[in-house]
Amino acid sequence: MSPEKIFPPKILKVMPRIGKTWEKSADQIKVPLKVFNACGAQTWYLIEYDPEERIFYGFCNLGDPTCAECGTVSQDEMLETDQSLSPLVFMLERDFGWNAETTLQQVIDKVWKN
Repeated sequence: MSPEKIFPPKILKVMPRIGKTWEKSADQIKVPLKVFNACGAQTWYLIEYDPEERIFYGFCNLGDPTCAECGTVSQDEMLETDQSLSPLVFMLERDFGWNAETTLQQVIDKVWKN
């Protein structure tokens, strides 16, 4: 999948800058973008974005829900990993059905419930 389909510029432009939501509670923070590994267990719920550094801040579940946490992830590293391995091993996809009004609290409750 092309980088523009995974990380659409129109969504990136409206995402808060990194640090803008940190004073809010989890039930006040919207999660505008969900990206996942179509052949694995990794899921990134992306909340904020720094366009100069191409870094996201979000809630990341890399396969073990008990270890899921908020943190930063590099857009370039995600794309490099996706392009360097066989698509059967790692393939980034955007959840096209994702509701951008979903709150961080709803994501946390869902991930940690499993």
